[in-house]
Amino acid sequence: MTVTITLKGLLLGALIVVAIVALIFLIVLLIKLIRTIGKVNKILSDNKDNINETVKNLPAISENVLDITDDVKDVTGVIGDVATDVGNVVDSFAQPEGPVGVFASVAGTVMQLIQVFRELKDR
Repeated sequence: MTVTITLKGLLLGALIVVAIVALIFLIVLLIKLIRTIGKVNKILSDNKDNINETVKNLPAISENVLDITDDVKDVTGVIGDVATDVGNVVDSFAQPEGPVGVFASVAGTVMQLIQVFRELKDR
């Protein structure tokens, strides 16, 4: 007794096995999907009141967001002006005729006077 397996028969058998495996995976996927949808439905039904409250408050929330963005625009404009003013003040302090330059000059003069008095005292 001889059994002959043709290439066509072998490929058909392999195709049937692959189809059965794919069908099993599809069934498992559908079962998991049904469980997930059930959990989502439970979450939605448990939080129905909270969701409705949030949806009801959305117009007020969007108005608040618009007000906040308007305030932020105003503040950023003022911040730019303040930054420019602070830069000008810092520049004026750092210049030789500014307060820091004057203080350094006075301190240098005082140190020179102290040095002169020490030299006179040592004589």
